[in-house]
Amino acid sequence: MTESAQESLSIEEIESKLGIVFPASYKQMLQDLENSDNGWLKEYRLKDFNGYTEWSIRFIRPNSSYMDSIETVNELVPEPYTIIPFAWSVSSGNWLVFDYRKANAEPPIMYIDHEIAVVKEDSEECAREVNKTAAEVLEENLTALCGAFEILCGALQLQED
Repeated sequence: MTESAQESLSIEEIESKLGIVFPASYKQMLQDLENSDNGWLKEYRLKDFNGYTEWSIRFIRPNSSYMDSIETVNELVPEPYTIIPFAWSVSSGNWLVFDYRKANAEPPIMYIDHEIAVVKEDSEECAREVNKTAAEVLEENLTALCGAFEILCGALQLQED
């Protein structure tokens, strides 16, 4: 199904389904992407941002595939529906996520490195091998990036063609 043919969801519908409130700066960015030419195809980079470098970051469009992205990330985190993806790297497959476990108003930003992430299905076995719980193994999939979306926005650089 093409992006334009996918069911559109409003950001408010997504918030309602998840019982969260996205940061205002994130909602503004989504609106800006929606209203710009090729907005959803724009790619950003982070260069040595808190020790993290990523190329070709794209924001996830709020449509039916957004919920699919959430389900995919749920397989990598200890508490489902509290770690919410908002962007991913086209070049690496890594996820940028909001962490709603402790903060609803301005959640911290984390990332999931797909190269080292363990899925729930394998977490029990992996936990036994390293003498940890499955939740501890899944927690290690998450790496803190910064304290708020606005901070991340200040570091994003638009990739030029």
